[in-house]
Amino acid sequence: MNSTLFQINNITFAYPKNPPLFQDFSFEIKQDDKILLYGANGSGKSTLLALLMGLLTPQQGNITLNDISVQELTPDRYNEVLYSRQNARMDLFGLVPRNDWELWHLALPDIFTEQSLFFVDSDLIAKYDTPYARLSGGELRAFSLLWLPLLQDRFWLLDEPTAGLDAKHKKDFVERCLNKNERGYLIVSHDPVLTENLFNRIILLEKGRLTQIK
Repeated sequence: MNSTLFQINNITFAYPKNPPLFQDFSFEIKQDDKILLYGANGSGKSTLLALLMGLLTPQQGNITLNDISVQELTPDRYNEVLYSRQNARMDLFGLVPRNDWELWHLALPDIFTEQSLFFVDSDLIAKYDTPYARLSGGELRAFSLLWLPLLQDRFWLLDEPTAGLDAKHKKDFVERCLNKNERGYLIVSHDPVLTENLFNRIILLEKGRLTQIK
Protein backbone atom coordinates (compact mmCIF):
# COMPACT_ATOMS: atom_id res chain seq x y z
CA MET A 1 0.00 0.00 0.00
CA ASN A 2 1.30 3.45 -0.94
CA SER A 3 1.75 5.44 2.27
CA THR A 4 2.19 8.76 0.44
CA LEU A 5 -0.65 11.19 1.12
CA PHE A 6 0.52 14.42 -0.54
CA GLN A 7 3.13 14.63 -3.28
CA ILE A 8 4.43 17.99 -4.49
CA ASN A 9 6.24 17.64 -7.80
CA ASN A 10 8.57 20.40 -9.01
CA ILE A 11 6.15 23.28 -8.48
CA THR A 12 6.73 26.94 -9.12
CA PHE A 13 4.42 29.42 -7.41
CA ALA A 14 4.45 33.21 -7.24
CA TYR A 15 1.85 35.77 -6.27
CA PRO A 16 1.13 38.38 -8.99
CA LYS A 17 3.94 40.90 -9.46
CA ASN A 18 6.14 39.08 -6.91
CA PRO A 19 9.16 36.79 -7.28
CA PRO A 20 8.51 33.06 -6.85
CA LEU A 21 7.99 31.79 -3.33
CA PHE A 22 8.62 28.27 -4.62
CA GLN A 23 10.60 27.26 -7.67
CA ASP A 24 11.20 23.65 -8.76
CA PHE A 25 9.96 22.69 -5.29
CA SER A 26 9.18 19.09 -4.30
CA PHE A 27 7.95 17.61 -1.03
CA GLU A 28 6.35 14.34 0.07
CA ILE A 29 4.02 13.86 3.04
CA LYS A 30 3.22 10.35 4.21
CA GLN A 31 -0.05 9.42 5.89
CA ASP A 32 1.57 8.85 9.28
CA ASP A 33 4.01 11.77 9.21
CA LYS A 34 3.97 14.12 12.19
CA ILE A 35 5.66 17.23 10.85
CA LEU A 36 6.57 20.56 12.41
CA LEU A 37 7.10 23.24 9.77
CA TYR A 38 8.62 26.54 10.77
CA GLY A 39 10.26 29.52 9.11
CA ALA A 40 10.34 33.30 9.05
CA ASN A 41 7.24 35.37 8.34
CA GLY A 42 6.69 35.50 4.60
CA SER A 43 8.64 32.31 3.91
CA GLY A 44 5.55 30.64 2.43
CA LYS A 45 4.33 28.33 5.19
CA SER A 46 0.65 29.32 4.96
CA THR A 47 0.91 29.44 1.18
CA LEU A 48 2.20 25.88 1.17
CA LEU A 49 -0.85 24.67 3.12
CA ALA A 50 -3.17 26.54 0.76
CA LEU A 51 -1.45 24.88 -2.21
CA LEU A 52 -1.90 21.46 -0.60
CA MET A 53 -5.61 22.18 -0.20
CA GLY A 54 -5.98 23.28 -3.82
CA LEU A 55 -6.90 26.83 -2.76
CA LEU A 56 -3.96 28.13 -4.79
CA THR A 57 -2.63 26.75 -8.07
CA PRO A 58 1.07 26.52 -8.93
CA GLN A 59 2.17 28.04 -12.21
CA GLN A 60 4.22 24.92 -12.94
CA GLY A 61 4.35 21.38 -11.56
CA ASN A 62 1.59 19.56 -9.76
CA ILE A 63 0.38 18.47 -6.34
CA THR A 64 -1.46 15.23 -5.70
CA LEU A 65 -3.52 13.84 -2.83
CA ASN A 66 -3.59 10.05 -2.99
CA ASP A 67 -2.21 10.24 -6.55
CA ILE A 68 -4.98 12.56 -7.77
CA SER A 69 -4.26 16.19 -8.66
CA VAL A 70 -5.63 18.49 -5.97
CA GLN A 71 -7.05 20.67 -8.75
CA GLU A 72 -9.25 17.76 -9.86
CA LEU A 73 -10.51 16.63 -6.47
CA THR A 74 -14.14 16.78 -5.46
CA PRO A 75 -14.92 17.86 -1.86
CA ASP A 76 -15.59 14.30 -0.71
CA ARG A 77 -12.01 13.33 -1.65
CA TYR A 78 -10.79 15.72 1.02
CA ASN A 79 -12.48 13.68 3.77
CA GLU A 80 -9.04 12.38 4.69
CA VAL A 81 -7.74 15.86 5.55
CA LEU A 82 -8.68 18.50 8.13
CA TYR A 83 -7.37 22.00 7.37
CA SER A 84 -7.24 24.75 9.99
CA ARG A 85 -6.30 28.27 8.89
CA GLN A 86 -4.17 30.80 10.74
CA ASN A 87 -7.28 32.99 11.15
CA ALA A 88 -9.46 30.90 13.47
CA ARG A 89 -12.66 32.74 12.56
CA MET A 90 -12.36 31.44 8.99
CA ASP A 91 -12.80 27.89 10.35
CA LEU A 92 -16.02 28.73 12.18
CA PHE A 93 -19.11 28.82 9.99
CA GLY A 94 -22.01 29.74 12.25
CA LEU A 95 -22.92 32.74 14.36
CA VAL A 96 -22.45 30.87 17.65
CA PRO A 97 -20.48 27.69 18.52
CA ARG A 98 -23.69 25.62 18.66
CA ASN A 99 -24.23 26.31 14.93
CA ASP A 100 -20.88 24.74 14.08
CA TRP A 101 -21.65 21.57 16.02
CA GLU A 102 -25.03 21.38 14.22
CA LEU A 103 -23.31 21.67 10.83
CA TRP A 104 -20.81 18.95 11.73
CA HIS A 105 -23.72 16.82 12.97
CA LEU A 106 -25.48 17.18 9.62
CA ALA A 107 -22.29 16.20 7.77
CA LEU A 108 -21.17 13.37 10.09
CA PRO A 109 -24.13 12.30 12.26
CA ASP A 110 -22.51 9.05 13.38
CA ILE A 111 -19.53 10.92 14.82
CA PHE A 112 -21.06 14.20 16.00
CA THR A 113 -23.63 12.71 18.35
CA GLU A 114 -25.18 14.33 21.41
CA GLN A 115 -22.73 12.32 23.49
CA SER A 116 -19.84 14.05 21.72
CA LEU A 117 -20.67 17.19 23.66
CA PHE A 118 -19.80 15.56 26.96
CA PHE A 119 -16.06 16.09 26.53
CA VAL A 120 -16.36 19.85 25.91
CA ASP A 121 -14.65 21.92 28.60
CA SER A 122 -17.03 23.56 31.05
CA ASP A 123 -15.61 27.01 30.27
CA LEU A 124 -16.30 26.52 26.56
CA ILE A 125 -19.70 24.88 26.94
CA ALA A 126 -20.73 27.87 29.04
CA LYS A 127 -20.21 29.99 25.91
CA TYR A 128 -21.82 27.54 23.52
CA ASP A 129 -24.52 30.06 22.57
CA THR A 130 -22.37 33.19 22.78
CA PRO A 131 -21.99 35.01 19.43
CA TYR A 132 -18.52 34.60 17.99
CA ALA A 133 -18.31 38.40 17.72
CA ARG A 134 -18.23 38.54 21.54
CA LEU A 135 -15.51 35.93 22.01
CA SER A 136 -11.79 36.61 22.33
CA GLY A 137 -9.24 35.49 19.76
CA GLY A 138 -8.09 32.71 22.09
CA GLU A 139 -11.67 31.48 22.56
CA LEU A 140 -12.23 31.47 18.81
CA ARG A 141 -9.08 29.39 18.40
CA ALA A 142 -10.19 26.96 21.13
CA PHE A 143 -13.57 26.48 19.44
CA SER A 144 -11.94 26.02 16.03
CA LEU A 145 -9.89 23.11 17.45
CA LEU A 146 -12.62 21.70 19.64
CA TRP A 147 -13.56 18.77 17.44
CA LEU A 148 -10.08 17.42 16.72
CA PRO A 149 -10.62 14.36 18.97
CA LEU A 150 -13.63 13.37 16.83
CA LEU A 151 -11.61 13.66 13.62
CA GLN A 152 -8.68 11.41 14.49
CA ASP A 153 -8.91 9.55 11.18
CA ARG A 154 -8.04 12.66 9.18
CA PHE A 155 -4.59 14.06 8.47
CA TRP A 156 -4.43 17.45 10.19
CA LEU A 157 -3.01 20.50 8.38
CA LEU A 158 -2.90 23.12 11.15
CA ASP A 159 -1.62 26.66 10.70
CA GLU A 160 -0.46 28.21 14.01
CA PRO A 161 -3.01 26.18 16.02
CA THR A 162 -1.86 27.38 19.46
CA ALA A 163 -1.80 31.11 18.63
CA GLY A 164 -3.87 32.96 21.23
CA LEU A 165 -4.61 29.91 23.38
CA ASP A 166 -4.18 30.13 27.13
CA ALA A 167 -1.95 27.66 28.96
CA LYS A 168 -4.80 25.23 29.70
CA HIS A 169 -5.96 24.99 26.11
CA LYS A 170 -2.39 24.71 24.85
CA LYS A 171 -1.96 21.74 27.18
CA ASP A 172 -5.21 20.25 25.83
CA PHE A 173 -3.94 20.64 22.27
CA VAL A 174 -0.62 18.95 23.07
CA GLU A 175 -2.52 16.02 24.62
CA ARG A 176 -4.64 15.70 21.48
CA CYS A 177 -1.47 15.45 19.41
CA LEU A 178 0.07 12.90 21.77
CA ASN A 179 -3.11 10.80 21.62
CA LYS A 180 -3.44 10.93 17.85
CA ASN A 181 -2.90 7.38 16.64
CA GLU A 182 -4.72 7.52 13.30
CA ARG A 183 -2.97 9.42 10.50
CA GLY A 184 -0.52 12.18 11.24
CA TYR A 185 -0.36 15.95 11.01
CA LEU A 186 1.57 18.89 9.64
CA ILE A 187 1.68 21.81 12.05
CA VAL A 188 2.99 25.28 11.21
CA SER A 189 4.20 26.85 14.44
CA HIS A 190 7.00 28.50 16.41
CA ASP A 191 5.39 27.80 19.79
CA PRO A 192 7.89 26.16 22.20
CA VAL A 193 5.01 24.30 23.86
CA LEU A 194 5.08 21.99 20.82
CA THR A 195 8.09 19.96 21.84
CA GLU A 196 10.24 17.75 19.65
CA ASN A 197 8.68 14.51 20.87
CA LEU A 198 5.42 15.39 19.07
CA PHE A 199 7.10 15.09 15.65
CA ASN A 200 9.01 12.61 13.56
CA ARG A 201 10.05 15.36 11.12
CA ILE A 202 11.02 18.96 11.91
CA ILE A 203 11.48 21.09 8.82
CA LEU A 204 12.67 24.64 8.21
CA LEU A 205 11.24 26.48 5.20
CA GLU A 206 13.64 29.18 4.06
CA LYS A 207 14.01 30.93 0.69
CA GLY A 208 11.78 28.40 -1.02
CA ARG A 209 13.79 25.43 0.20
CA LEU A 210 13.24 22.85 2.94
CA THR A 211 15.88 21.83 5.44
CA GLN A 212 15.07 18.79 7.56
CA ILE A 213 16.27 19.37 11.13
CA LYS A 214 14.97 16.04 12.42
